[in-house]
Formats: sequence, C-alpha cells, structure tokens
Amino acid sequence: MVDLRLAMGVDQDFALDIQDGPFLDSPEDLERDVEKEHVLLRLNYAALEVARRQIQIASAGWWPSVTAGVSYSRQDPEFYKVYSRFDELFNLSFWINFSYPIFEGFTTRTAVESAELQAERVKKEGEKTRKNLQASMARTRTEVMRLRDIQDIEKDNIQSAQRSLFLAQEQYKLGRGTSLEVRDAQLAVTRAKLNFIQTRYDLQISLAAYHRYRGDLMKIYLHGDTP
Repeated sequence: MVDLRLAMGVDQDFALDIQDGPFLDSPEDLERDVEKEHVLLRLNYAALEVARRQIQIASAGWWPSVTAGVSYSRQDPEFYKVYSRFDELFNLSFWINFSYPIFEGFTTRTAVESAELQAERVKKEGEKTRKNLQASMARTRTEVMRLRDIQDIEKDNIQSAQRSLFLAQEQYKLGRGTSLEVRDAQLAVTRAKLNFIQTRYDLQISLAAYHRYRGDLMKIYLHGDTP
C-alpha cells in the first residue's frame, strides 16, 4: 500500500480503503428487463394518459347538450308591494334546451383525429424509449462482463508481480541481484495495483450506467440494496 500511496501522490499515513460497490451477483442478474417504474417510461405513461384524455375531450363534441333553468320575477306599480306578499303577483317560469352539433361534425372529427394521432405518436415514442434503454443496457452489460474478466486478470497480474518482487528481493539478499531489479519489481507491483484499481473504477462506472438504463439506480446506490 505504501507504493500505491506514493503513486497516488498522498501521504503514507493517508487512510486508503478500497471497497467494492454493489456488484451484481451473477450474469443472470444482468438479463433483467427495464424497470416498469423507470422515470423516462413514467413520463411517457403520463403523456399517454394526457393524450387519451384529449381524445375524450375532443369526442365530447359529438355529444348533445342539455340545459335547464328556472326564472322567478315580481313587479307591481306600488313599490312596497314588490317586497311583500311573495306568494302573489309573481312570474315563475321553467325552461329546458336540447341542442345537437349538426353543423360541427367536421370540426369535431378533425379534433378527434388530431388527438388520436398525438396519442399514437406518444405511444411510439414510449416504445422507442424502451428499445433505446434495452439497447443501452445490452451495451453496458457487455462492458460489465468484459471488465469483470479484465479485473480477474489484473488480480492474477498483482499476484504474479508480487511473486516476482519476492524473488528479486531474495536474489538481492543472496547477492545475485541488484537493487535496480528490486525497484523494477516494486514498480511492476505498483503498476499492477494501479491497473486493478482503474479496472475496478471503470467497472463501477459501467455498473452505474447499467442501473441508470435499467431504472433502479437510486434504489441500488442510495438504499444499499443488492440485486
């Protein structure tokens, strides 16, 4: 760890703790589909619901309308009688009106067709969004699996470099090696560790991207859940 701290440019007393992130347990976990509650899909669901309501509103133009009312009035030559004896000298009328939009059929049809086209457009946008998310998931899934394989190789490289360092140190103790060979072996160990950390970092970035495309990024990384 001392060589690693030197390579990173931090003090030797700096606490360096490398931890794994929320790795998926198995390749099968990477085969899950996009979450139904993905924020992009939820936005599309909301837009589709609005479009369907617009169809209903436009279709209301086909419906007949009915209005009704009641009218009460009083009048008298003598002013004081207007505000007395309310059960006398009054007019009470009821009315009801029924209308049907005979001459607005073309306008209504146009409005309905426009609303239906908008709903179909929103639906296709949702399908396109899902396909794009699935394609992005497939791409990042491949990258995750590739980086996992590289990470295993980097682990083996660290062990191999450490064995080479041990041999170089033993050869130096026996007078059969030079200090330069020891330093080269130490540098190889440091480089192997740095490569491993870089691979692990890239893997975490790819995993985060995978969860973002799948729609469970917040659940995985904020609540600490594991798939």
